[in-house]
Amino acid sequence: MKNLWQNQLPVTSAANHTRPPLRVGLLVDSFIQPRWIEKIIRDIQSSAFAEVCLVIKNESEELPLPRLRAYWKNRNHLLYAFYSQLDNRLVKPSPDAFEPLDVQELVSNCRVLPVVPTKKKYSDWFTDTDIDAIQEQHLDVALAFGFRILKGKALQIARHGVWSYHHGDNLINRGGPAGFWEVMEGSTITGSVLQRLNEDLDNGFVIQRSWSSTSDRFSVKANKNTLYWRSSSYVIRALKELHDSGGIVRDEARLYRPYHKQLYKAPTNAQLFPKLTALSLNYLASKFRNAGAVEQWILAYRFRSSADDPNNTFYRFHHVTPPKDRFWADPFPIVVNGKYYLFFEEFIYKTNLGHIVVAEVDRSAKPETLKTEVALKTDYHLSYPFVFFWQDRLFMLPETSSKRTVELYSCESFPV
Repeated sequence: MKNLWQNQLPVTSAANHTRPPLRVGLLVDSFIQPRWIEKIIRDIQSSAFAEVCLVIKNESEELPLPRLRAYWKNRNHLLYAFYSQLDNRLVKPSPDAFEPLDVQELVSNCRVLPVVPTKKKYSDWFTDTDIDAIQEQHLDVALAFGFRILKGKALQIARHGVWSYHHGDNLINRGGPAGFWEVMEGSTITGSVLQRLNEDLDNGFVIQRSWSSTSDRFSVKANKNTLYWRSSSYVIRALKELHDSGGIVRDEARLYRPYHKQLYKAPTNAQLFPKLTALSLNYLASKFRNAGAVEQWILAYRFRSSADDPNNTFYRFHHVTPPKDRFWADPFPIVVNGKYYLFFEEFIYKTNLGHIVVAEVDRSAKPETLKTEVALKTDYHLSYPFVFFWQDRLFMLPETSSKRTVELYSCESFPV
């Protein structure tokens, strides 16, 4: 296809201007925030349906312990501290969800309300004076990116409550550290929720919930980086739904599912040593297994025999293996003028980039090889070619997350 796909202007839906933007408050300990939170604030400020109008800044002072006293206080968790420092030193994800950024410019037009909470063992309580000052701003939503566990009237400062993240599946993993136990216990998935806080720890009204595969079997930092980036879209999505609905928060169905596991905490030295030992042995074994092997994805397809063919018997599929220097993934079938085509990603190991190719598949042809043609190629990574017809024209919406864009292409030439 010789890259004959023309980039189209993005199509956006008109915002609902009949309702005023939602008024959002931020609870923070500092204006220096990790990049994933900076993204959330930027998304809100650039939207047409929500705006940050108040920053509630924690002004309580935490005097650091002298180093020897800090070591002694945390002596049962020194192995965890050592692992975390080593993990942070060795793993450098890009973009880094935890890169510290100054968000003060993003909220320069907002009122900043300093608050010194009443501190109990693990929780923070607001005074009546501070509650009154916050409620005068008529917040629709407050986002908790600071303070400790909020209790009492602090949970009632906004019309739709205080929203907070729990980076973990709160049905099976409450507490913390985020993204840690999934790696240490070999869990294949890591969950996260956006919840409206209540008095019950990690058991608020769930507004957004999702699961994803644990992105790294050995690095907690890599797993957390993926987890936090994926969850960073929850807030803007939930605010959009809230604004469009006219003020109805879509809570998850409140089924009675009692939490039966322990409250997870930072591991003690005795807990972590056997897990780190097993993790290290598994890591060395994986390196040994992969020393002479390359992971490669292949394609598999079949033609249905009838309309009611369930198409779920895998051994009947035709398997097609690409050349050794690449893999094929994300197939998308389409019929044009009675002929069958597969669009899919072709990832080249040497360039570490994927592009989109197309191949014709024939019922009678032997499927051991496919003759591919380049459909779309750029200087950045492309995958998942979502192809569709609209008004008798063929369009493609590939995945372009590495460029942080959404791009729509129209087909200018097709190999028929």
